[in-house]
Amino acid sequence: MFKDRSELEQNLNSIIIKYNGNKKLSEKIKKDIIQHGYSGGEIQQIWGQSKNLEEIDQALLYLLTKYLYEATNEGIIRFEDYFTETEIRDGNVFKREIINDKLTFPLFFKDVKKGNEDQFITYLSMQKIKQLIDDSVVTYNFDTQRSAAHKINSSGDIIKTINTNKTSIKEISDDLLNEKFIPNCLTFNLLANGYEEFNYDDKKQVLAISKGEINVIDGFHRCMGIIKALNINPNLTENFEVRFTNWNVDRCRQFIYQEDKKNKINTHYIKSIINTSKMGNKVVKLLNEGTSDINGKITSDITLIRKNKCYTMADMLSAAIDLLWDLKTNREVIELSNFLGDFFDVIIDYRKFDFLDNLEESRKSSVVTLPAIFIGYLAVAKQIQNLDNWQDKLYSILDNVNFRIENPIWEKLKIISSSKAPIFTLSKTNYKNIINHFVGLIN
Repeated sequence: MFKDRSELEQNLNSIIIKYNGNKKLSEKIKKDIIQHGYSGGEIQQIWGQSKNLEEIDQALLYLLTKYLYEATNEGIIRFEDYFTETEIRDGNVFKREIINDKLTFPLFFKDVKKGNEDQFITYLSMQKIKQLIDDSVVTYNFDTQRSAAHKINSSGDIIKTINTNKTSIKEISDDLLNEKFIPNCLTFNLLANGYEEFNYDDKKQVLAISKGEINVIDGFHRCMGIIKALNINPNLTENFEVRFTNWNVDRCRQFIYQEDKKNKINTHYIKSIINTSKMGNKVVKLLNEGTSDINGKITSDITLIRKNKCYTMADMLSAAIDLLWDLKTNREVIELSNFLGDFFDVIIDYRKFDFLDNLEESRKSSVVTLPAIFIGYLAVAKQIQNLDNWQDKLYSILDNVNFRIENPIWEKLKIISSSKAPIFTLSKTNYKNIINHFVGLIN
């Protein structure tokens, strides 16, 4: 290649995100590459951002670049700028050989030690780890990983992407190639969702996995570093300790929080997932996945607020709910989420201009849609929840609040900063001040 592969990977990612919503284009790219022996599933994983470009071989990288450039004419991925004449000639006629030893279920792992009923330890070669990922046996699951990155495609849709540190991956790869990396434990989780099947033979020390979804929940960057290193030197001989677990999504997230103490994760993301028994988190999850107008508008990623794709922060709503309501049962959680869905539907419908018609312009002059103002909305919801005419009462309150951004109370309450920018992190005192202010507005 004429240029560094990582530069091309970065440019390809940006183009894939840009055209992610173009189904006609994605089907054309898939059809073109399938002719070279790759599966449609592999291409879909790349297009859906659940397979990292660092995982794919150079032949597929070339074909993806070639066909995507020909379809889009995007200059930053002009394949002649990256690949030599020989690579282009070979790539055009490349046909992947069908590999008979592709990994499929059932999988058998030898020399496995059992720790607990849901934890097993063994050692795997770098080649085996790469094959598990290459053959899509071990995959990336956004629900059981650290916070995703969010990008916006040409249609304005929010796309979840794998959040990786390219520098870190390259450093791991370089250290492996230079025999400086000290192998440490990777964690692969067989997702406990009722569809998995596995058996452990204590005498033979064999772990057999018959079916299920296996995800990397700790060590994704190391796995990418392993793949990157083996693509350069396939004869590396290091073995890695691998822990197989059988946990559900909630336990995986608890594990993520535990590991965060060693390697910091997005604070807002951690607050919104770490305690899956926290009632506020449960309500927020139902709200954000429900059918009301606030669906999908609650986030742990500040970038999505700044890009006017979401309204408020998950950790803010969760903390406010726990302050305002004393929820004890899941039934209470469901009932409150249903009410709050209706409650926010009224607000969003009543202030269509702010929330739906022109969110960006509204935020320049009003606090109606800013993240911390939702704490105030929840305070109002608590006060009027049991009124027969709660909707009329809500209209009256909305009509009588001065939401103008120049109103000095909003800076005082820490809803905005002195520069009129939205504030994303609050103290417990700030929460109480906002709640008390809005309660005081109710006659």
